[in-house]
Amino acid sequence: MSSHPAMQMIKNLQIRLTIYLSVFLTILMVAVCAIYACITSANISNRNRLEYENNIIYFYSYLYQNNIISFSNISQLTDKGFYVELSGEQCSQKYRTASIPDAETVMDRLDITQTSEYWENYYDAVRQKIPVHSESAFRHEGIEYWVSYAFIQNRERSYTVTLLYSTLHEKLEIRRLCMTFSLVCLCATIVLFIISYYFVKKVLLPVKEAYNKQEEFIAVASHELRSPLTVIKASLSAMPNSGSEELEHYKSIANAECSRMSDLINDMLLLANMKGGRQKNTFQDCDPCDIVINCYNRFEKLVLGKGLLFHVSFPEQPLAHYKLDKDRITQLLVILLDNALSYTETGSITLSAYEEYGRLRLCVSDTGKGIPDSMKKRIFDKFFSADRSHSKNEHSGLGLSIAKEIAALHHAVIEVTDNEGGGSVFTILFP
Repeated sequence: MSSHPAMQMIKNLQIRLTIYLSVFLTILMVAVCAIYACITSANISNRNRLEYENNIIYFYSYLYQNNIISFSNISQLTDKGFYVELSGEQCSQKYRTASIPDAETVMDRLDITQTSEYWENYYDAVRQKIPVHSESAFRHEGIEYWVSYAFIQNRERSYTVTLLYSTLHEKLEIRRLCMTFSLVCLCATIVLFIISYYFVKKVLLPVKEAYNKQEEFIAVASHELRSPLTVIKASLSAMPNSGSEELEHYKSIANAECSRMSDLINDMLLLANMKGGRQKNTFQDCDPCDIVINCYNRFEKLVLGKGLLFHVSFPEQPLAHYKLDKDRITQLLVILLDNALSYTETGSITLSAYEEYGRLRLCVSDTGKGIPDSMKKRIFDKFFSADRSHSKNEHSGLGLSIAKEIAALHHAVIEVTDNEGGGSVFTILFP
């Protein structure tokens, strides 16, 4: 079946839809992750800058207010990634940090003492006897560095403090973040493809089922039409060599098969029109009892002639009028009664109408062979027969399918259950 061109087309459609859906969801996911990564990266940079500002302001404030430089304060600063240089009139001290192993090389490369701004700030601090500090940023070998220096003057001495800070760890943190997002996107893409494949497969399942039913319908319909045509052809071939009695016999056979084929075609057209919404329907206020009595009168002689009992049941209180298509509901009951008559050899057939919780119910019950539970869901399929041994010449195999469509036109459903005394009960449940 999978090699059939139409099934191959559905399979190709499933693959294309899976790819389209996966690509769309992946693009959407990547866009969301990219936006989130940009926001997170910006937050990391802002947080890092804020921490840098707070650390140097705290350190400079400590130096401004104290005559003694505490090693513990400097140690805390180096632990946070700062390289510290203290230079004064008598000595110079450097405090290294593991975050910037080549800090002295970077400082030599920077050489801030050669800038005019440095000396302007220095003379301002000397003249005005106030602390002055400055901040700047520069790049060295692809890494951004932040450098800050301050001129400290107090009663005992004056000295210069230079702080160097590298943004390499920030860059590495953002890189790890991007790699994590990339890995998540890759894994999510694979998961999305798998989910999309099964999702599309489930969505297309009704299409496959509809196609299979269509193929089955065409095959069975072709068989049903070919059978009477074969009989007619055989009868016509035998006519020239037949006597008058045999000729009439063959003519009656041909006429019966023509009638059967005509009924089958009419049923197929009716079912197609009802499914396509092209069938004209006339809804009007009707008394359900009138429809039931009409159907009873049409089948009374047939049922009694087969030696069966025929019962009709109504509630004591008159039924309300309902908006129904009288002809279609009559046709529905005729189909159910015809089936009950065909599959019931002994016992009785009962036709009833009643109301339950304010809703109309029409029932046709019989004491026939009944329907196995495994087949109850399939009996409304086209050309399906629960009893394969039953002669197909009596029915087109479309009756229950038409009955189901008529019920659907009235927003009703048909249920089939087992009769307590054997047989089946078909109930039309109106809304």
